[in-house]
Amino acid sequence: MKLNLSDAAVVNETNNADAVGDISLFKTLESLTSWAEPVDVRYGEYFAYTLSGQALALGVEHHRVTVAKVGADAALSAHARRLLEATAERVLKARRSDNPVGIRPGSLTIDELAALIGFTR
Repeated sequence: MKLNLSDAAVVNETNNADAVGDISLFKTLESLTSWAEPVDVRYGEYFAYTLSGQALALGVEHHRVTVAKVGADAALSAHARRLLEATAERVLKARRSDNPVGIRPGSLTIDELAALIGFTR
């Protein structure tokens, strides 16, 4: 299945956008907004990007999480990919016995990284 990279999202749960925190992957922006906690959004606990490299602004209106695409550039695209690769490394390390061929996340496509990691929703 080919992902719609402009609608699928990666969320980095951390207080530092440059650090790799707990990563969650979503097939749609709607699934992201139904998962995210309004209180965590208010406290700036999440940094979110589409898999095509657009930054996402998360907000809260009427106790519900909202999302808006706010910008895209090569650096954001590379950062989103770095988050996926780091998460794929964690997954492979946890499943070391299931990786006899030595999969290298840096050689995988975005679709392959998403399949390896799995979606939160």
